[in-house]
Amino acid sequence: MEERRERTRERLYAQLREEAFRDAGELGISRDLSPLPTVGEQELARIKGDNVTVRAYTVQAMGKVVAHAGEEDLPLVFALFDRNCCLIKLYGAAERVLTLRRAGIRAGSVWDGKTVGPNAVALGCERVQAVSSVGEENYNRTLSRYALYFAPITRTTPKEDGSVICLGGVAILTPAEQARPELLLTAISISNEVCLHIDVLKDIYYLYDKSPKCMLLLDINTKSGRITINHHNNRIFELFEIPQSDLYFTDADDLFDPAPQNQEFWDSISRDQDLYKTEMVMSVRGHKVNCIVTTTVRNKPNILSKSVMVTIDSQKRSTSQISGQISNNAVFGFDNIVGQSPVIKSAIKRARLLANTDSNIMIFGESGVGKDLFAQAIHNTSRRWDKPFIAVNCGALPRDLIDSELFGYEGGAFTGARRQGNIGKFELANGGTIFLDEIGELPLDLQATLLRVVEQKKLMRLGGNKLIDIDVKIISATNADLVSLIDQKLFRADLYFRLSTVSLNLPPLRDRGDDIILLAEHFIRTLSKRIGRSSVMLLSPEAKELLSSLPWYGNVRELQNMMESIVQLYEDPVIYPSHITENLNNLGSRSGLPAQQFPSAIQLPQTARPQPVYVTPPAPPAGMPYAPAARPRRALTRQDISEALRICGGNRSEAAKYLGIARKTLYRNMERLGMSPEES
Repeated sequence: MEERRERTRERLYAQLREEAFRDAGELGISRDLSPLPTVGEQELARIKGDNVTVRAYTVQAMGKVVAHAGEEDLPLVFALFDRNCCLIKLYGAAERVLTLRRAGIRAGSVWDGKTVGPNAVALGCERVQAVSSVGEENYNRTLSRYALYFAPITRTTPKEDGSVICLGGVAILTPAEQARPELLLTAISISNEVCLHIDVLKDIYYLYDKSPKCMLLLDINTKSGRITINHHNNRIFELFEIPQSDLYFTDADDLFDPAPQNQEFWDSISRDQDLYKTEMVMSVRGHKVNCIVTTTVRNKPNILSKSVMVTIDSQKRSTSQISGQISNNAVFGFDNIVGQSPVIKSAIKRARLLANTDSNIMIFGESGVGKDLFAQAIHNTSRRWDKPFIAVNCGALPRDLIDSELFGYEGGAFTGARRQGNIGKFELANGGTIFLDEIGELPLDLQATLLRVVEQKKLMRLGGNKLIDIDVKIISATNADLVSLIDQKLFRADLYFRLSTVSLNLPPLRDRGDDIILLAEHFIRTLSKRIGRSSVMLLSPEAKELLSSLPWYGNVRELQNMMESIVQLYEDPVIYPSHITENLNNLGSRSGLPAQQFPSAIQLPQTARPQPVYVTPPAPPAGMPYAPAARPRRALTRQDISEALRICGGNRSEAAKYLGIARKTLYRNMERLGMSPEES
């Protein structure tokens, strides 16, 4: 059966050659054309450039075959052709290649049927089939001295029909008297391997092209040491902002600047050492970017080369991705702010204007007025809305960790540091917004560091030795009297001016009139829905009147907590004053309202704590914008702290609440005043 199929194939080839010979004669093509016609050097260079991928994979595919032919002393020369039958390159023993060149068979020679008449190369490219032609079966007398075995290199089109196009082909040349039919199978094997490389890698590269990271595949010739780029996606041009160009099989140091630039990168390649998410400054054609680099070196001794898979990501994009995974992005907008009073409308209007600027913003207001809500709304209305929003409570961070939390650290920077280091909050916010709440609690030494970051727009990690560029909008907030703290040398005036380029004052709840009722009803509805309550409680007129008369030193947060307590504790359909007084949490005493006004209220103990004394701050320096907090406080004295500890029975947490400060602030003041733990 196979023999019959082979005879049929030979008969068809003979018929094709006979027709081709007749056509060549009618066209007047000379059989004695020698040397073969060639293209010019520039045209040959263009052809080589157009076929760079085929050339690279053909070299790899035929490497062992060529070596084996040399060992067996087989009189074979291999040739690579483009789709137009132009000879691109000859491979084989030097003396045999030289013999062919002397006969006029050299790179740039054209073998198509219309130029030199029928031959295996011309018929194979035309029919996209494997073809052989031996001796006189080649029309040209120069070629008739040889047996030609040709197999096309093809690829499928991206169209649905899956049609095949010819990219060129591989030919084996041997003297006609030493013809071997099995050499056609060898040519087919080589072309099939090249086709397999092209098809498989095309699919892999398609995935690479979809990657948001810059990916390159480098090839290193272990004999010559030359490093070339075998593949890349277009992210390299976007990341380093360089013009797009064809980098395939160009020298790697034409793209990556040579040492001493990129020293760590080049060292990893020369020493066969992999890099894993290593932070470094990469320099590409003079453009420097803070990057995270991963390299994987793979040795391929069978083809005397090794490959390096390189993945490069911008540090900015990577940290943005991380910040998006830690669930602290801004979720509120101005539509989430409940209120119709003139003062809150004015604050929202100003905040919307501030959102359109890149200036640093400082938000003033009492605790619980919604400074964090406004900060998120400003971010979500700004041009940075799709970038990170990182919130930091400066008063809640341990003093010893504030530096590393804000600015990050390198691996091994201190005892207990993570081996791979840590990204700080400012880096996580790069490109977006960082919200520094309770900025007045920041220690003085950290204020100096923060000032440098704000002024230079660069930071250096703890234990690091390189500056990292940052682009961050800073929104800070405080309920403290910063002017008083400046006078007491507890806050830097230069940092104050840098952070309060523009300011926003948020009114206390007691100044917002009917907003108190709007907010109370909003919290009742929201919580009822969240806990699955079938009916929504209503506020009686008396309850509304009482709510409007209370001072709300805890502001919106205090009102929200009260409404949540009432909704969860009572099943009554209507809220009366008794529900409110039972959940005042000592508000009656603090407000100056006598407890007996509310017969159902929780009675205060006989040793009720007196209200802390607050003093009016001194006038601000000339020209300094000042938004005073509702209850500014003077610097604490030893007597203040001792009295608070005595009243609270030595409980420091309660003493801090009594003094209206955070517990860490209490410890800081005790340390400042030289108070020992025994004094509590």
